[in-house]
Amino acid sequence: MGRYLVVESTPGYMPEVLEPPVFDSKRAAMRHARDLVQELKELGHAHVKRSGLTWRCEQSHRDLGRIVEVVEIPWDRELEMERV
Repeated sequence: MGRYLVVESTPGYMPEVLEPPVFDSKRAAMRHARDLVQELKELGHAHVKRSGLTWRCEQSHRDLGRIVEVVEIPWDRELEMERV
């Protein structure tokens, strides 16, 4: 069982959010990622390409665009026990 991060960034740059949202299910992470992609479309990033758990959103072919990615992180039982 893992957890999932949703990371949004500009290709070649560090993500602006240092602590991306964490989800307990892949379904919830995918829903959040699709919501982010929809927001980017509304902001003019009309060219969207999806590959697996990654979306690349561009305003034009010359634009660096934005990447929205769902990343699975392993579940660590010991770390979880420390949080309780």
